[in-house]
Amino acid sequence: LQVCLILFLGLATSVAFVAIGISGALEQQNDEFVRSAIDTVNKIRDAFGDYVNAGSLIHYRCRHREFSRVDFRELYEYLVASGLEFKAVQFDPNITHEERPIFEAEAREYYAENYPYIDYVGFKGFNYEGGPLEPRDNQSWYFPIHYQEPIAGNEAAIDLDYHSSESRTRAVLALFEKEAPSL
Repeated sequence: LQVCLILFLGLATSVAFVAIGISGALEQQNDEFVRSAIDTVNKIRDAFGDYVNAGSLIHYRCRHREFSRVDFRELYEYLVASGLEFKAVQFDPNITHEERPIFEAEAREYYAENYPYIDYVGFKGFNYEGGPLEPRDNQSWYFPIHYQEPIAGNEAAIDLDYHSSESRTRAVLALFEKEAPSL
């Protein structure tokens, strides 16, 4: 009887210690998860803020069009040196139909001189829903991706009229509504 009582008390004590250990481990694991989640959320929030600031900087440096492609490249290099990573950085000015030949001539000369492998076709877009990407029909205004870095890997986006795509049109209209840069 005493042996059974000792075994029972030993087993009960062991089970209690295991339960306390498991409970503590679960609580510690939960605390670590919460700390990690908070840290991740803060990193995402901070990174998003960095990209919003980068977008604002691009907008405010380029908005009056007194900005060359060399200036844009230097701005891109500055942003990359700050630790931000990009698929592409771009500036899409609002260009009227009357300005189009001037902007296309400047781009044609730039790409011929600096990127001779690029077959520059001028402003391009989707002239009708579901249609192919092709030289852009005449419009009263355009939002082409006129400045972008890096060029390599992003050739298809050169002078793509953002306003020609249904999904991108919403972004363009939001620019007018908010009067602020867009990411």
